[in-house]
Amino acid sequence: MRRLSVLLVLALLVRTSAAAEGLHSALASITEVDLRSHLTFLASDALEGREAGTQGGHAAAAYLVDRLQAIGVRPAGEDGGYIQEFGLGYRNVLAVFPGSDPELRDEFILLGGHLDHVGFGTRLNSSGPIGRIHNGADDNASGLSAILEIAEALTKLAAPLPRSVVIALWDGEEKGLLGSRYWVDNPTVPVAGLRLAVNLDMVGRLRDESVTVYGARTQRGLRQALVRANQAANLRLDFDHQHKADSDHHSFYVRRIPYLMLFTGDHPDYHRPSDDVDKINFAGLEQISRIVLEVVVELAEDPRPAPFRNDSRHETSPTRILTQALPSRLGITWAPDRAPGAPFVIERVVEDSPAAVAGLLPGQRITAVNDIPAGRIEQFRALVNECRGPLCLAIETEDGQTPSPVTVNLAGTAIPAGARLAVDPADDAAWHVESVAPDSFAARAGFIAGDRIMHRPPQAPADRSASWTIERGGRLIPLQIEQD
Repeated sequence: MRRLSVLLVLALLVRTSAAAEGLHSALASITEVDLRSHLTFLASDALEGREAGTQGGHAAAAYLVDRLQAIGVRPAGEDGGYIQEFGLGYRNVLAVFPGSDPELRDEFILLGGHLDHVGFGTRLNSSGPIGRIHNGADDNASGLSAILEIAEALTKLAAPLPRSVVIALWDGEEKGLLGSRYWVDNPTVPVAGLRLAVNLDMVGRLRDESVTVYGARTQRGLRQALVRANQAANLRLDFDHQHKADSDHHSFYVRRIPYLMLFTGDHPDYHRPSDDVDKINFAGLEQISRIVLEVVVELAEDPRPAPFRNDSRHETSPTRILTQALPSRLGITWAPDRAPGAPFVIERVVEDSPAAVAGLLPGQRITAVNDIPAGRIEQFRALVNECRGPLCLAIETEDGQTPSPVTVNLAGTAIPAGARLAVDPADDAAWHVESVAPDSFAARAGFIAGDRIMHRPPQAPADRSASWTIERGGRLIPLQIEQD
């Protein structure tokens, strides 16, 4: 792998928003020390496993309210307080950072996670042994601690964010997502204004530098926001396209509200008394918390509409994602009934396209491309897509005149030979590498199927090398490719 210009990488990461001033100090305020302090209390024996509706569960809610009050977050519960009571003594904890933009302040980014665990365990919710305190350090004291740190970090920004940010700590998740479901039916801010729900559930066991991300296809641009936020930590982001009903994000998904859920994976201590503080990866929890802070800041600032992608409901595996063709570099269509080896008969020329600028007309016959005789359609497309300079077409008119050359200055960027690329409708700022032919130029350059091309060179580089940046598993990888 060859080096990419440092200036290029920096250009990809620069923030220009005034509201994000102070982000560096906000990120730095999230520390392992503070995360450990919150988590040690929330996963202590004194709270007896934080079961919803119990004294321990109420003590956990009281601690969360106390911390939110201390950092000055406005309450968003009922009757002017932080609490929303429901069910059998269950308590959601809710707060809000009001937005600053007159047109965006009534839109919300929700950051949430569940505060309850399973108490002493039962045969229905414990992997055993039953009757001992299940402290739930990872599930979900880790998510709570991260949210508290992110909330405090938001107070370090130089200015309030344009959109409002809701902090939501749900009770009764272990009993069937009760808290988030109740809130969606009885909201304390308008549900119609929700633009994204971020759910942190079991984020304390980072292993192999890998985090699973759910929901990134529910809104256009979520994947790229995560990739940008991940550059300092450089964790592997495993994007899972399934929509599981196993945590509070699902209460929003069924209402067609975009969501993200981060998760560091299952482990043998799940719903056991052994899920304790000593097994938490605090360095990893710090990294994940900072990533989420950056995502929240970016999406709270972005003024563009961000609707739910209905197609995401069906895109539950890579094979079910319907990609789109790259933008045309030439701008023509040809008659579909062409015989193998026959000239390509131009059927339509797109207005203002490179073909139109070059003077191509319907009815003209293309007999050769860059001195290569007309062949298979796939070959024609490859010659156009991979051409790094002007394209020379041999044109024969309908009256059978000798072919004459026409030079076309193509639009866009030449693609690496041997790579089949497409546009992902959920991530249309990047090109998706669908396949790479063995031993091709693209394969030798380092491209593999599944890569996303984030930066590509101009049409005609000044030298014989070209700089590309690909995203692979949430990480940016620079490729410096020597041209043939």
